[in-house]
Amino acid sequence: MTTKDTAARMADIEYTTREELWDAVEKSRTVMLVDQGPDGLRARPMGFKVLRDEDVVLFMTERDSAKVDELAREPEACITTAHEFSNLYVSITGRTYVIDIRALVHEHFEAAAKAMYDGPDDPRVVLLRFRPEKAQIWKGSPAPLAGVQMLFGMVSDSPPDLGEVKRVDL
Repeated sequence: MTTKDTAARMADIEYTTREELWDAVEKSRTVMLVDQGPDGLRARPMGFKVLRDEDVVLFMTERDSAKVDELAREPEACITTAHEFSNLYVSITGRTYVIDIRALVHEHFEAAAKAMYDGPDDPRVVLLRFRPEKAQIWKGSPAPLAGVQMLFGMVSDSPPDLGEVKRVDL
């Protein structure tokens, strides 16, 4: 495939809904949060909570962590998910802000956080509020079928159907 073919395919990417985006993200219990560290990009696995009515993702973290310092300096970040077996991938770019409001920490404190913190009043706990600006979803055939399609593409003149890419209008 030439660069021209790739550019033409990218121009034809269709849009999908926010609901499909959040459905895809919520298939994971963990996302990778990527931010700008002192030595370049840095990715970390993070538990999260989607607030669909606000179009945001919340993370709970420690006030004195490197990620809080990094995001205070440069709030642009990316979150990604990958579901390899079902061949579903999500990438969302946006801005992340540190929220230190006890009422919100209380509202969003969940049972799993008790493993790391003394409770919602623990002074170490802050929230990160990720506001998406751009998003893409890649959906392909489930892994076994994708393997068959790749083999077919290798022995034929037709490229395999690897699925679709959709943008989300945010």
